[in-house]
Amino acid sequence: DIIDERCYLDRKSEFNYFDTSISPLTEVTEFSYNDQNLSPNYVKFTNSKGQIVEKDIKYATDFISPVEIDMRNKQMINIPLQTVTSVKDNHNQKEISRTLLKYFKDSIRTKDLILPEKVQYSNSGVANLQTTIDFNQYDIHGNILEQQKANGVKEIYLWGYQSQYPVVKIIGSNLQAVLSIATLDTAALNNGTSAQKQA
Repeated sequence: DIIDERCYLDRKSEFNYFDTSISPLTEVTEFSYNDQNLSPNYVKFTNSKGQIVEKDIKYATDFISPVEIDMRNKQMINIPLQTVTSVKDNHNQKEISRTLLKYFKDSIRTKDLILPEKVQYSNSGVANLQTTIDFNQYDIHGNILEQQKANGVKEIYLWGYQSQYPVVKIIGSNLQAVLSIATLDTAALNNGTSAQKQA
C-alpha cells in the first residue's frame, strides 16, 4: 500500500556555538498550522533577551468579508493577510507589531482582479494602524500602474514586452496625467527599453 501523508515542521532547534568551552546557545522555534491551507498560523520562539516571541498569522480562510470569500473561492488562501507579533516577559505580554495586507476588487482600479490595495502597520495595536503604501491602480494583467508610499509622491509604472516587464518609471506625477501625454505611445512600449523619468 502507498501511504500519502503530509509532514509538517513542528519544532526547529538551532545550536549556536560562540565558544567551544561553554554550552551552545539553543533557540527552539515551534509551529502550528492552519488546517485549511496548511500554512503556519502560529510561530513561537525565545529571543536573545529571554523573551517569548509569538507570531499569529491569519489568511483569507480566517476572515468573512466578500473579498476574502472571493479569495477562498479562487484558492488565494496561502497569502498572509495579518501578522501580529507579541513578546512575553515575566508573564506580561505586549504586542510589538501588526501588519495588515488588504486586498480588493474593483472594475476600474483592478479590472475585476483581486489584488493588494494597501499595507498597514502598527507597533502599538490595531487602533493605531497606519497605511504605509497604497496600490492605486493596476492593468488587466495585474501589473501595478500607480502606487504611493505614506506621505510620499506617487510612482507610475508603464509596462512593455507584452506587459511582462516595467519599462518606464515616473516619480511625482499621477497615472491620469501620464496617460494624457499626447506623445506617449503605450503600444510602442511593448518593444521599448527600460527607462526612468523624474517628473
